[in-house]
Amino acid sequence: MRSINKNFIFSATDLNNHLNCKHLTTLDREAAEGIKKRPNYTNHTTEVLRQKGKEFEAAHLETLRQAGFTIITIAKDGPDAYLNTIAAMEAGADVIYQGRLEEGFLVGTVDKFQGQEAAVVIYSMATSSPEDAPRGMDFLYNPNRLNVSVSRARAMFIMVANPAIFSPECKSPQQIRLANPFCEFQERMAL
Repeated sequence: MRSINKNFIFSATDLNNHLNCKHLTTLDREAAEGIKKRPNYTNHTTEVLRQKGKEFEAAHLETLRQAGFTIITIAKDGPDAYLNTIAAMEAGADVIYQGRLEEGFLVGTVDKFQGQEAAVVIYSMATSSPEDAPRGMDFLYNPNRLNVSVSRARAMFIMVANPAIFSPECKSPQQIRLANPFCEFQERMAL
């Protein structure tokens, strides 16, 4: 959470923190306003997920680079991040990493918007059931894709999915591991 010109800027982490501990939101707000010093805490699981997400992004970018895609990296917190993102789009970059959009919205796949952030991310599962997924369960339930999607939402993450997505018929331990984060996501959001 940050305060810019007395307006709060929230991230997906802020939402997750609020769901787990509403008092933490108060502490973060007071820190953003300069009333209190920001609390220093670590959560091993969160740090592992964050690191795995960064590793996935780096590996994916390298795969795109090796495939010959033009990749432009934006300094996302820079004063010209928005203008540089628009310029990269106008230049026809294949991939814009860490792009920043202040106005409007874009529609695309997780891969298309790799590294970008948005106030609201709407993640559509785009299939009726795991059995109907054209690329199979490995693609549909890829935890890295879910992690990247959730971590790119600054204020709100919305998942649009058929309820059948959360009740897959797993046929192997690997499929159970793939489906678990989605089932856990549903349980946490039902609170």
